[in-house]
Amino acid sequence: MATSSPPLPPSQPAQSRRLGTGKSSRSLRVQMAVAVTAGLVMIAVPLYVWRRPRAGESDKRTDASGQPTLSPLVSGAAPAVTAPPLTPEPRGLTIGEPRISKCSKPGARTPPEQCDRQPFFEEALTKAIRDNASCAPMLPAGGTVNFVLDVDFKSKKTKVWAGKSGTVKKKASREVVGCVARALPTADWAQVPHQHSKYSIVVLATYPPSGGTGGP
Repeated sequence: MATSSPPLPPSQPAQSRRLGTGKSSRSLRVQMAVAVTAGLVMIAVPLYVWRRPRAGESDKRTDASGQPTLSPLVSGAAPAVTAPPLTPEPRGLTIGEPRISKCSKPGARTPPEQCDRQPFFEEALTKAIRDNASCAPMLPAGGTVNFVLDVDFKSKKTKVWAGKSGTVKKKASREVVGCVARALPTADWAQVPHQHSKYSIVVLATYPPSGGTGGP
């Protein structure tokens, strides 16, 4: 009677193949995880670069009324100083370009060509002259008034007077000089940039013959 032989154990090569298959599967999963992570990084970095604040841009927000407000980082910035808007000159009136005739500070005097400009006061004086053309004296042949605006940052005062280079006599120009002085806006002295404590600003206005200073 034939006897059956016991089953043989699996051969070593077959076991090696199964072990090799398991290692390959784990390696594949690791590679897939690395690839997914790299893909997420490639998406996240461009999004961050695109959404981050650009240099030099104001961080603008709106308040409850919908008005824009400054970011807390720049809310302490000093407001810009602007002069009143200019209006067209009356017919026949010619206003020269404002210039700084002198400037000084304690212990030193600077040549006029080295004085820093004062846009607020220069434009304010020009506008006051233009808006008060009707205050000009009766001038049958026309004439010029050399308006001088003295600005003193130390005492926070201004003074308007008629310079000698104008053809209109000082007494005759008194009324128009007074009108111009009263029309000057009040300056926010702390907000007006300046390198000196005193300035003299000159504007030459040429008035037409009497009756020619009507509307534009």
